[in-house]
Amino acid sequence: MEVLVGGLILVIAMALIAVLYGKASKIRTIVTGESDIQAVANQMMDTIISGGGVPLEGLRCATRMYTTGDGAHAFTIRDITFGNVNGALVRIQIDPTINNKTVKKGTHSSSPIDYNITDGELKGLDFNNKIDIIDTTTNNSRFCFYDQNDDEIALTTPDGTNDERNKISKIMICLAARSSLSAISRTIILYNSVTIRNIYHID
Repeated sequence: MEVLVGGLILVIAMALIAVLYGKASKIRTIVTGESDIQAVANQMMDTIISGGGVPLEGLRCATRMYTTGDGAHAFTIRDITFGNVNGALVRIQIDPTINNKTVKKGTHSSSPIDYNITDGELKGLDFNNKIDIIDTTTNNSRFCFYDQNDDEIALTTPDGTNDERNKISKIMICLAARSSLSAISRTIILYNSVTIRNIYHID
């Protein structure tokens, strides 16, 4: 009888240990996943604003923004092309579509006749596909444009013209990031803004 009771207690103890281990493993997966989301999203944000180690390729150093071309790279709430007098032209695309769900970047020569950075030249910033850039019901991954009074600027006016673009003095970036692993459902929202002090030309 004592052996049976001892064995039963041991079985119960092992079952409890297994349950606790399973919960701890799940928590560890979630914490690690959320840490990856934060790290990759921060890296994306740093690349947009500060160039990701190449300062002249960051929005903070922009001296001109491009609105012309074939339309694929004219700056919008998802897609901006900018340049610096001493650096390469840069195109940043925030793409929350089903097939991509990432932030892409492309650069090349600042030659005036060669500023059309095509979709094929863009490369995703999440090399290991750890996170998805998405839209949520309350936060869309996008660029927002503001004037000196912090009033948001609509890039296209009701009559179809773009005459308010030259009033841009600040650009806010919103990234809604979620793990590409289905087991982790939490979404992390990052906001950051850049005051465009250097802009002297919009093409």
